[in-house]
Formats: sequence, C-alpha cells, structure tokens
Amino acid sequence: MALVMVLGIAGGLIGLVAVILPDIIGLVVVAQMFCAMIVLHYFTWGRWLTRVTAQETKATELADEEVSPVDDNDEFPFE
Repeated sequence: MALVMVLGIAGGLIGLVAVILPDIIGLVVVAQMFCAMIVLHYFTWGRWLTRVTAQETKATELADEEVSPVDDNDEFPFE
C-alpha cells in the first residue's frame, strides 16, 4: 500500500513538472524503459542461471559421492 502511495505522489510530481517542462516526460519514459530491460534481464537470465548452477552443483555432489578411492572389499594386500 505504501509503495502505491509513493508511486502516486511521484507520478503527481512528475505531472506538475511536465506542465512547466514538457520534455521531462521523454526522460521519464527512457528511465522506465531502462528499468524494464533490467527487470526482463533478471527474470529471463537470472532465474535460468540459478537453476542451471543448482543442477550442476547437485550433479557434482553426486559424482563426488560415487567415486570412492578405497575398495570396499575386506582383503588387504599388505598384511
């Protein structure tokens, strides 16, 4: 709710400034497009990379557990 109020106040202030300086709306649109590209980049690549690295970590841990440097039989050659 507070975020909606802050955005409303900011929009009102930008509207008041736009009456005096009409070119300010272009600057706001450019800033919004920049933020939208950052958000889109995060949701597409960031989440995908998080899943891929989690899968690679699990695969590495499983591979490390499967490799055993000691043979499990009870025979010792040097007794």
